[in-house]
Amino acid sequence: MLSKQKHDSSQVLEDLLKLTTLLNTERDIDSLFSKIVEFACKLTGAEVGRIFILDNTKRYLYPAISQNADVFKEVRGLPAVDLFVEGRRNIQDVLSYCAFTGKVLNIEDVYQYSGFDFQCYYEYDKINRYKTYSMLAAPFRNHTEQTIGVLQLTNLRREDTLVAFPKHMENIVAAFASQAAVTLNNAQLIEQNTRLIQMMDDTNRRLKEENTQLREQITASHHFSEIIGNSKSMRKVFDLMEKVVNTTATVLIGGETGTGKELIAQSIHFNSPRKKANFVAQNCAALPENLLEAELFGYKKGAFSGADQDKIGLIEHANGGTLFLDEIGDMPLSLQAKLLRVLQEREIRPLGALKEVSVDIRVVAASHKSLMQSVKNGDFREDLYYRLSVFPIVIPPLRERTEDIPALLNYFLGIYAKQHGKDVVRMSPAAVEQIMHYDFPGNIREMRNMLERAVLICEDHGTITPDHLPPEIQAAQINFDNKALSLGESGDLKDVVGRYEAFVIKRRLSEHSGNQTQTAKSLNISRRALIDKLNKHEIGKQTERIVQKDAQGPEYSS
Repeated sequence: MLSKQKHDSSQVLEDLLKLTTLLNTERDIDSLFSKIVEFACKLTGAEVGRIFILDNTKRYLYPAISQNADVFKEVRGLPAVDLFVEGRRNIQDVLSYCAFTGKVLNIEDVYQYSGFDFQCYYEYDKINRYKTYSMLAAPFRNHTEQTIGVLQLTNLRREDTLVAFPKHMENIVAAFASQAAVTLNNAQLIEQNTRLIQMMDDTNRRLKEENTQLREQITASHHFSEIIGNSKSMRKVFDLMEKVVNTTATVLIGGETGTGKELIAQSIHFNSPRKKANFVAQNCAALPENLLEAELFGYKKGAFSGADQDKIGLIEHANGGTLFLDEIGDMPLSLQAKLLRVLQEREIRPLGALKEVSVDIRVVAASHKSLMQSVKNGDFREDLYYRLSVFPIVIPPLRERTEDIPALLNYFLGIYAKQHGKDVVRMSPAAVEQIMHYDFPGNIREMRNMLERAVLICEDHGTITPDHLPPEIQAAQINFDNKALSLGESGDLKDVVGRYEAFVIKRRLSEHSGNQTQTAKSLNISRRALIDKLNKHEIGKQTERIVQKDAQGPEYSS
């Protein structure tokens, strides 16, 4: 008897050594799941082996794999496990309890044990015509003693009789789960980094291809090559530009500071029939009233003290071309009246002149503030507002077009690396992830400054990491993580998490054109788990219609 025990112990150690070698060479997560379950069942003699993995939001344990020797094809698998119920830890579920406590649980008969809620297993047995009897659950704990999943083994059979798992098997399974957890955690980290790198590469390539196609489609004779963007909101901007570029209509560009309003104005001019004439820009907030009037309208010699010669104003200088008036909302009211006359009569009178000068100009104005609100406040002339807003274009802030961020990063990285003589190859996935969670109140201008600083700080031939980013960007990532973690501790958990989960699933479905397999892979869950969540949140025909609509291409509206 003693000899047999020694033989069994030696065999277990030998098998564990084989497993260690096998797992350390496997990098595919799905294949790793399969091998862990297969070996665990072989080691213990269990009929059923399952792995439940902690999801990215740390709210659920979702079934990553289920192998049942007696049920060839499960009619329905087990659902994901809620770790929190009504804001509290779910200690009624055996897997959730195992995850929180880090303890190995050995249940002899789930139908006789009253310590946990086994209702989902009763339903599983009824649907699949199966009998769940004994259960052994062990946590996957990583090197920091955090649970990343749970290994569940069910039904030990001896001579056609279901029996409980023996006590000594608890330590064996615990040792096995500890070894498997380290390998599984490493594989997850490798897969995550690989996925982020691939996602960025694919996004950059796709955006570059789509940008090229977009320019060919909507700008057959126009080239807005300096404007980076392929989001739906930017496509609407491009479409509006294409509609107005060959006209003489006055354009009013709205948008927050730093969104690139002057770049839009330049693109309209240089793709219009006026492109061979001057593009003249003036910031109306940059000069005091008397100097701004002199700059715009010009003056004659002797018009005022210091006017020792004639000077052509910017309006006359833009004759035949385009006059861009930035921050038009800050123009003094007295000058607004004179600008209104220019728009109505196409004539100007320089300071000190006795007669008007005819001008042929196209006016493009821009403002970061609401001109209509300024009209209500009495700071802007209503008649001038309607003269300027013949064709309004609103530039979306960067936080509303996050899809464009990877392409913008790639574009500016190339510019500043070349400008400063740095061979900065790329940005790390971690840096990109932090940037994606930042709102950029300063929009494109802030992003450019941030990236130029990062290029200057980064070593030559190096990679930009989170350490090269400003503190406010790193703080945004911390805030994002804290919000995600805090969801499980307070408030109406089911409602908050449910809405967030449904939002993420809908967005990912749209991104992958309704493909459930690709969507599940991007969410790092099984396709079965995704289908369960689709049913849970009633994401059905409506989502399918949205996805099909998005898959057909963007909609443009003026």
